[in-house]
Amino acid sequence: MHSQPATQPGAGKSPGLVLAALCLASFMATLDLFVVNVALKDIGRDFSGQGLSNLSWILNAYAIIFGALLIPAGRMADRYGRRNAFVVGLAVFVLASLACGMAPDLWTLVGFRCLQAAGAAVLTPASLGLVLTALPGDRMANGVRLWAVSAALAGAAGPVVGGLLTEVSWRWIFVINIPLGLVAAAVALTLIARDTRDSSTRIPDLLGSFLLVIGVGAASLGLVKGPDWGWGSAPTSICWAVTVAAAAGFAASTRRSAVPVIDFRLFRSRVFTMANLSAALLFGLTGMQLLSVSFFLQNSWHWSAVQTGLAIAPGPAMVFLASGPGQKLNARFPAGRVACAGFVLVAIGQALMTLSLHQWHSYAASMPAPPSSPARSGGTRRARPRTARHAVARRRAAGQSGRRR
Repeated sequence: MHSQPATQPGAGKSPGLVLAALCLASFMATLDLFVVNVALKDIGRDFSGQGLSNLSWILNAYAIIFGALLIPAGRMADRYGRRNAFVVGLAVFVLASLACGMAPDLWTLVGFRCLQAAGAAVLTPASLGLVLTALPGDRMANGVRLWAVSAALAGAAGPVVGGLLTEVSWRWIFVINIPLGLVAAAVALTLIARDTRDSSTRIPDLLGSFLLVIGVGAASLGLVKGPDWGWGSAPTSICWAVTVAAAAGFAASTRRSAVPVIDFRLFRSRVFTMANLSAALLFGLTGMQLLSVSFFLQNSWHWSAVQTGLAIAPGPAMVFLASGPGQKLNARFPAGRVACAGFVLVAIGQALMTLSLHQWHSYAASMPAPPSSPARSGGTRRARPRTARHAVARRRAAGQSGRRR
């Protein structure tokens, strides 16, 4: 049975308030990727002096689950209704946040972080879908921009918010989600009508998603615990074996599935492949740097959580501020050249930051490249999606032409 055309259930019902609630939910989901870094030292002190290799799983678990479930959750939201998915995802996220704030030990906290990430993965694509359907047509484009801006602001605000809340208690970085989530849920339930379910949307490859989580999780575990266990030890070897087996299973499941998590055909395009590899490299290095710089400032320079958060904030903020000029550069020059220039600036910034923190021992000297993230990658982040989109468009156009023949 096919679905009816999409409607705009929220049009005319306080669209400004609806948009604010949707942006708030997106802000919370993204904030939890950044807010925890500056609180890890306090969490470790409360949980029997846990080391960095164990504490990093508070971050790793959220990032892995969130990334792996994002695409399947979006398809499920289309199939079963975006408002329903948004409210369910928000409820899971809020309840998991409460449980995180009450966690009695580290691994209980990590488990609830997994649940929190699952809720975030559901509410994020559902909130964007509601922006497209619950706003009047003349406000849709601006709504999408504000929704994207709210996620970008979360990256800049995360370290500062985390530092301020940690001064009270690290548990507040999770508890603060509860009142915000309840406000967003109340707006959704009262002002957004039930949207039409798209029964033609097929169920995504859930097995592939599960294997992706297992594979990435096992690889992360091996890399994080390898120095403690020994790179040739049995536990580390088991991690590599599980990673390889999960990767093979994921590839097989993807080839068989009608709705794969990742369409391998897209990687036939060299441009698409290189754009995504560069994105993975940059985001991976940024994540590692957020964690390492937080620990360095707090343990080596003995800065407070607030000082650390304020020190880290310029990096994500500069990415946000540089995205505007980066977009203008993309309009004037080839996207590949803009991306290359961005990566060169990132490399220069990293070199300056390394010298300033480890050789000169001066935060002021690091300001041309603020700690925590590539401050001049705004153009790079704008150029990569544009390059990848053009590659996908050409690839799909060729496929359509081949079928017509």
